[in-house]
Amino acid sequence: MVLRITRWQMRGWCGALAVLIASAMPKPSVAQKPADDAALASVFKDWRSRQNLLKSARYVLTGTTEFKDEQLPAGNPIRPRRVTLLLDLTRKRYRMEGSEDVLSHNGSDDPRNWGFRSRMYTSAYGGESLQHYTHRKANGLENDREEDLSIGKGDLGPGAQFGHELSPIFLTHGIVPTVHSMLMVDKWPLAHDPDDFDVAGRQNLRGQNCLLLRTEPSPGMTSISDEFWINLQQQSAIHRLISFSGSNPWIRLDIYWKNTSYGWWVDHWSDTWSPNGRVRRIINFRVESFEPNPLISDSDFKLQAEPGMIVKVSEGPPLGKGLDPFKAASRTYRVLSSGEWEEIAAKGFTTLEGKELPPEWHRRWMAWTIGGCLAIGALLFYVSRRRWKKATL
Repeated sequence: MVLRITRWQMRGWCGALAVLIASAMPKPSVAQKPADDAALASVFKDWRSRQNLLKSARYVLTGTTEFKDEQLPAGNPIRPRRVTLLLDLTRKRYRMEGSEDVLSHNGSDDPRNWGFRSRMYTSAYGGESLQHYTHRKANGLENDREEDLSIGKGDLGPGAQFGHELSPIFLTHGIVPTVHSMLMVDKWPLAHDPDDFDVAGRQNLRGQNCLLLRTEPSPGMTSISDEFWINLQQQSAIHRLISFSGSNPWIRLDIYWKNTSYGWWVDHWSDTWSPNGRVRRIINFRVESFEPNPLISDSDFKLQAEPGMIVKVSEGPPLGKGLDPFKAASRTYRVLSSGEWEEIAAKGFTTLEGKELPPEWHRRWMAWTIGGCLAIGALLFYVSRRRWKKATL
């Protein structure tokens, strides 16, 4: 993982490795009836149509998190949360600002010492890097975190996911995550393979006749699959989405829609998280305001480094080089009053055997690669020229 990220990005971490393995393995195709194929084609067409409705959108979401742990501190277990989400749907960029209450153990195993703490967060992806403000002072983290601004580059890794609780916003725009195509901050699932889905019939949900789609389960020790309840009469709006781990519904989204000038649009939803078969969190969100096609600029999707800030820039390791994909190389800077960045620390990549490489290793690797290509090119040029000279004699 290349960036320290907030809890909303970590919700899908438990199944990320299994999902990545599953996506790389061949999946058996399922023969379906012609009517089922037509229904699936209609759903895909509706989702593509939703993708083209807007160029950008801004949402303000308000809601709550209900903590359902067996042991909780004193106080109301239903805590407020708020999110402002700006989407550049054309260039696949976002900016998010929010606040929520989290369960803090305060370094103690005794629930009497636990408490709820408010957290602010700001993150953005501008097409090249994932950025995150720590808000150290506001969050009371002056002794816990060093950097004020984290920047992740390269392969962001499976941890750079949007939280499941935000999925309904993306579903509204026809961006539908599945076990085979996760919703990453740097990769939005816009198209799907029909062979990944099985039409499982019809089900009634809240008085609506829904088409039931299931994804092919991932192979392995933890079989992960999805189930979609879709109203074909509402532009293939997804009214329920369940993610299964084996037979356990570990994530369930119940989504409520309303008819607007843009068609059927998300209004409110609940997200129930049930790891190991027991409900741990229930998140409820409502769209407080929605602004279609707001004016946006590149600066909206870039978090600024201010003088005095500590900035940590992490880089994911290149694939296929024997490096630990979960341990990034990083460089830490202090932003001077002049605006210049002064390097104060550096860390190299880590091999699969656990050996930490010097910070300059990746730069040397690039230099060796470029130098080797140039040398090979020069050799080929020399050989071809000698052959040409011999041929002209």
